[in-house]
Formats: sequence, structure tokens, C-alpha cells
Amino acid sequence: MKFLTIFSFVFCFLNSYFYGAYITNAKGNVFYKESDKWEKAGENKRIEIKPNTEISTERASSVEVYFDNGSKVKVGPMSYYKFEMENDKEINSSLYIGKIRNWVVLDKNTMSS
Repeated sequence: MKFLTIFSFVFCFLNSYFYGAYITNAKGNVFYKESDKWEKAGENKRIEIKPNTEISTERASSVEVYFDNGSKVKVGPMSYYKFEMENDKEINSSLYIGKIRNWVVLDKNTMSS
């Protein structure tokens, strides 16, 4: 029982500290950069991304970014997008060039009637 209590505390703490943004469904030439090196995103792969990850797509390419709260962004062709941060209240990102389509999940606790 003591182990279960400790595990629950650690899981809740880590779950509130780390958020699980990831990219998937990469089509064509999609690249991402978390530090100083660009990596190609493989098709049909789920790639966890960190805050300040930059994403670049070439012609006839796209990728989807999924966030912990269920929201997602589809980055279109010839785009440059930066995922800046995510927490339990907000997601910050920037589109420098190109097009995105987003699906936002609203928190029912913050909506007013």
C-alpha cells in the first residue's frame, strides 16, 4: 500500500509537470529541430517533442502536432512552425510562414455561460 501511495504521488507530480506533445502522420519531407540539429520525421512514427521544437515542411508535405489536452495542429506544406510550450491551462506556438489548421479542446471549467 505504501508503494502504491508513493507511486500515485510521483505519477501525479510528473504528470502535472511534463506534457506530452508529439508529432505524427508526417507526409513528405518534414523536419524538426529540438536543439541544434534538424531531424527528418519518419512517416507513421510518433515523435515526442519538447518545448521550443521547430518544425519545417517542404512542398507537398504535412505533419500533425498533438497536445496533452487533446488539441491538435496540422502544419501544411511550405510551413515553419514552432511549438513553444504547453501546460494545463494553455498552449503557446507560432507560425512563421505557411498554413496550419487547428482543433482546439476547450476546458469546460474556464468557459463562462
